[in-house]
Amino acid sequence: MNQKNIEDIYPLSPVQQGILFHSVLNPDDSIYVTQICLTLSGDIEPGNIKQAWQEIINRHQVCRAAFRWEKKGKTFQVIYKQVELPWKEHNWQAYSSTEQETKLQEYLAAGKKQGFDLKRSPLIRISLIRFTEDTYKLVWTQHHLILDGWSSSLILKEFFTIYNGYQCQASIPYSQYIAWLNSQDTVASENYWRNKLQDFTEPNDLKIYGQELEHNSVSKSQEIKLNSRLTSDLKLLSTQHNLTLNTIVQGAFAILLSRYTNCQDLVYGTTTSGRPATFSGIESMVGLFINTLPMRVKLADSELLLPWLEKLQQQQIENLQYEYTPLTSIRELSGVPQGVPLFDNIFVFENYPIDTKSSGSNQKLKIDLIEIDESNNFPFTCLVKVGLEISLTIQYQSNHFDSNTITKILESFERLLRQIANNPQQTLGQLSILTSKEQELIESWQQTQVDYPLDKTIPELFKEQVDKTPNATALIFEDREYTYQELDDRANLLANHLIELGVKPETPVGIYIERSEKMAIAILAVIKAGGAYVPLDPDYPINRINFIIKDTQLNILLSETKYKKNLSNNNNLVVINLDSDSSLTSPASSASPTSSASSASSAPIHPNNAAYIIYTSGSTGKPKGVVNTHKALVNRLLWMQDTYKLDSSDRILQKTPFSFDVSVWEFFWTWLNGACLVMAKPEGHKDSNYLVKLITKTKISILHFVPSMLEVFLEEPNISNCKS
Repeated sequence: MNQKNIEDIYPLSPVQQGILFHSVLNPDDSIYVTQICLTLSGDIEPGNIKQAWQEIINRHQVCRAAFRWEKKGKTFQVIYKQVELPWKEHNWQAYSSTEQETKLQEYLAAGKKQGFDLKRSPLIRISLIRFTEDTYKLVWTQHHLILDGWSSSLILKEFFTIYNGYQCQASIPYSQYIAWLNSQDTVASENYWRNKLQDFTEPNDLKIYGQELEHNSVSKSQEIKLNSRLTSDLKLLSTQHNLTLNTIVQGAFAILLSRYTNCQDLVYGTTTSGRPATFSGIESMVGLFINTLPMRVKLADSELLLPWLEKLQQQQIENLQYEYTPLTSIRELSGVPQGVPLFDNIFVFENYPIDTKSSGSNQKLKIDLIEIDESNNFPFTCLVKVGLEISLTIQYQSNHFDSNTITKILESFERLLRQIANNPQQTLGQLSILTSKEQELIESWQQTQVDYPLDKTIPELFKEQVDKTPNATALIFEDREYTYQELDDRANLLANHLIELGVKPETPVGIYIERSEKMAIAILAVIKAGGAYVPLDPDYPINRINFIIKDTQLNILLSETKYKKNLSNNNNLVVINLDSDSSLTSPASSASPTSSASSASSAPIHPNNAAYIIYTSGSTGKPKGVVNTHKALVNRLLWMQDTYKLDSSDRILQKTPFSFDVSVWEFFWTWLNGACLVMAKPEGHKDSNYLVKLITKTKISILHFVPSMLEVFLEEPNISNCKS
């Protein structure tokens, strides 16, 4: 470091610190290398162009900055008095236009990959490439550590002014902004952002599932332009309702995110100019001021659009008071866990149109085209530029999104803006991201009404099946088989006894039995009597059993003798031990009970009466009883039959603990359609070898497995005929 050539040394801004940290940590990452490619025509003097750029470097501190960091984490920027412009000239006139374009893209890619040595100034280089006699490409490569978009536009205007022979106003050194930053009230800013992000603990997930993503992360982009009519309508809406165009477009972006993330409490990033209005002359200062801040937005479908946009605009104004706060500090003030980003998507509204006109009318040089290649480290960035037509660009990482998804999101964005322009008086819930064809398709999907006999109950439908196939096998448990008529007779016998004990529609009846034919008979009997069965799994802890008995106010419990000691604290409970009183489930084979001729019932069962009460696991608190009605159960079972077409040749494996709702369809889908239910032995659902043998022996055609367990069983060749 040449001490005599040093003009100043001062700290970095918080945003510079963040970029420097990322750049040092990822030295091969060119994400913060920005390229601006200008197409020049007119009176072009390469020497004068070089001289104009050298003067720009001489004028601005940041263009003569290098960066230093120490092991202890201290960082600072060194401003040199004199720095020579890195300059290259090329002549490509000999190449065809196609070859020129190919070489240009290769040249740009190589320049971006080359990056910069951050310890050496300047972090700018210029290349001038001659394409034709009077057309050049000027490639301006820079590091984002020193300049933001606003500053780049100021420098381009200066370049144009200097080249055309005019004087530029004196520049304010960037060090004054650093001094201003260090004088701000950090306590006030922390209190503001902590309050703004209170109770926000989980970032919104914009991942779109079902897409094929690239393994390596590549920065890509897509752009659409709103036509001049829609752009004009949005600008008019902005004027009529005292809203900025930024607010209107950002509001549409927030609604878009809400639809795609299914969240109504959003936090996304927004970029601000970082130029405080109270700082005199800040608008013409060159350096890195831009900052990314969180915007927390809450949406309710019932809220009117215009008042909601007014609140959004007010929040934008409030945020600007503390826009100097670094995002890393803000993230620490939220409830989001350490190591998790506060947001993965940002909204950028560019409000610094690049002015390529110099003062005066004697312009020697014209800029015909400006192409900018800049990116950031966020997976999803929405970039909005305003001109005669509003352009919407989405920059995205290819390992997070695919091109089709981005196309769809852009189409939805445009659709929202069109609806807002056409009818700003509507509610947020009335705004749709769907096309008319998509809306029609969804409405057709929702037409799911089917003429099911929902006026019937489970006992009625079961009796109809008994009458159809009385001698078909309804139940197999170990070496015992029961026909539909036998199962009906046994269930009716127990149901009549329950009716005598006072069971009627809506009466909860507990079942505390291990898996066996007695469990099946008990379930059917309770429903036939009109009651709602309450499964008490023998594997449950005693305290859970007692909790459910108390919570459902059980008076009657069907059980077995071996569980008697577990029920000693329930003195008011009538316990029927089915293993010690076989007369309740085993009628003489030569005669059926009088009630078996029709469904046993104490009173007519209504479709809206409860059929069962199954308790949740209680993993998030106390277990809660979930009640399901005959009507809902019948609806589900009839849909299953329409979809999967069970028939009398099917055999269904009943292995799910009856405390889980999957067991309900295992029992009743089978019995309402003439198929055979095969019950696994107690604890058999935990023994894969036993299940494979049982499936093979009894020729099971339908069973239920979670995917991970199903994969294991499908490897067995003998069970490949199972339907599910």
